[in-house]
Amino acid sequence: SNIDDTYISFEKELCDNNKNFYFTDFEKFPSDLLDLSSTLLKDKNLTGLVFSEKKIENIGLFGGGFDPVHRAHIQMAKTAADQLRLDSVRWIPAGNPAHKEIHTSAKHRLKMLQIALKNLKDERMVIDQRELSKSISKPSYNCATIKSLMKDFPKKNFFWILGEDQILKFKSWKNWKWLLGNLVL
Repeated sequence: SNIDDTYISFEKELCDNNKNFYFTDFEKFPSDLLDLSSTLLKDKNLTGLVFSEKKIENIGLFGGGFDPVHRAHIQMAKTAADQLRLDSVRWIPAGNPAHKEIHTSAKHRLKMLQIALKNLKDERMVIDQRELSKSISKPSYNCATIKSLMKDFPKKNFFWILGEDQILKFKSWKNWKWLLGNLVL
């Protein structure tokens, strides 16, 4: 029908402008779209809706040896998620960190992290094993991990969560200036 064609055209325009939309308040709908929206909403048995721009997902990145994971790690991740309004926090256990000695096997550190996050019961907390799947004989660098995440999660905002011990060493990291330009710390 003509209404469906208009709706498809409108939807295509939104997509072409690289915007994602969802519906909210019916009274704010532009008057020229009111009849169209009313018909579409009735067809879908929806009421009281309008187009509004959808926000970009904010992802916290929390890398570390987690040898072992402890309460301070959990509190940092929860506080960052709450204060920065993060949609998720990706815990990234280090495979072979270049700046820190690890005493516990990757398998055991991963298991401790799984138990800690299961007990936390916060769906925003997710384990990302990409560094553990790399060769443990080579050092793992944050810049390579971030580039991999950016490829897997395009058009997301990334927030790097750092403890005080790593902030003090930050300028010794490989490509630290690149990290500053591509992440919120």
